[in-house]
Amino acid sequence: MKNVSLFGIEVFAVTPEELMIFPLMRAKQGKKTSISYVNAYCVNLLEKDERYRYILNWMNLVYPDGIGVVWAGKFLEGKNLKKITGREWIYDFCAMCAHENLSISILAGEKGIAEEASKKLQRLNPDIKITGVYDGFFVKNTSDEILDQIQFTKPDILFVGMGVPYQEKWVYDNWDRIGATVVWSVGALFDYVAGKEAPVPKWMNAIGLEWLWRLFLDPKGKWKRYIIGVPVFIYRILKQKVIRKG
Repeated sequence: MKNVSLFGIEVFAVTPEELMIFPLMRAKQGKKTSISYVNAYCVNLLEKDERYRYILNWMNLVYPDGIGVVWAGKFLEGKNLKKITGREWIYDFCAMCAHENLSISILAGEKGIAEEASKKLQRLNPDIKITGVYDGFFVKNTSDEILDQIQFTKPDILFVGMGVPYQEKWVYDNWDRIGATVVWSVGALFDYVAGKEAPVPKWMNAIGLEWLWRLFLDPKGKWKRYIIGVPVFIYRILKQKVIRKG
């Protein structure tokens, strides 16, 4: 897998198939692995949060999860990155885990989200081994209890969905105590799996307007991320271009 240096982090140019095969192979080999993603919102955060940037570079694999990063890769480096959202791989990946007899645990979302998502995945894949389901927005003093349970069940794959940059920082801070082989930060993916978030129309996803759909669904909660964040991200791209030319 090739990587591209963007905004001080290494972003891997992977296909959806490579993205699924990599953690499967690492889990089967027993090699502890951390995975996360980057999009325009993540870039805006890491420009103000050096610790978050450091942690992304510490991760074994960071892939593009937004059209903005794909455009940045082409504009700044002349590289063809592919946007890969969780919706594109989650069901196929879980089916592959079931086939390979790999266990998963889900630490994600508000109360009940992980449980609902788990039920759906089990309906789709009766053979899937889900060894733990935990709410992602837990109170601080329950983190130790969750870590103890994960250490006891030792899942092959642990999905962590707390939102950026909290999920990456939680993974990094607790790395030595996390008893899973592959730890995959997935943001709000399980909100979608659980049915809390309406799926993006295929035509909007195809032309890079997933962000507009999310803004439409939750204007009050997302306006700052997109109405302000998108122009800021474009400014950062142009600034990088000027710096590189200089």
